[in-house]
Amino acid sequence: MKKSIAIIGEGETEWFYFDSLRVASRYPFRLAPDFPAHSDIDHLLKLSKAKMKEGYDYVVCLLDMDRLESAETA
Repeated sequence: MKKSIAIIGEGETEWFYFDSLRVASRYPFRLAPDFPAHSDIDHLLKLSKAKMKEGYDYVVCLLDMDRLESAETA
C-alpha cells in the first residue's frame, strides 16, 4: 500500500535537498508547491495542519534550529 507524505520546509535549501534526493535515488514522488511562499513558523504550522486534514499519512515539517531559537526570543 502506498503512503502519502507531505514534506514542508521553510526555505529553498530544504526543497533542493529533497528534490536532489528524489532525482538521485529515482524516488517516485513530486514536490509541491515548488517553493515555500512563507517561512514564518505560524504559516508552516498552518500548512502542516492543513496537510494532515487533507489525509496525508505522514507530515514532516523541517525548520532550521536558528529559526526556532529566534522565534523563542521574539
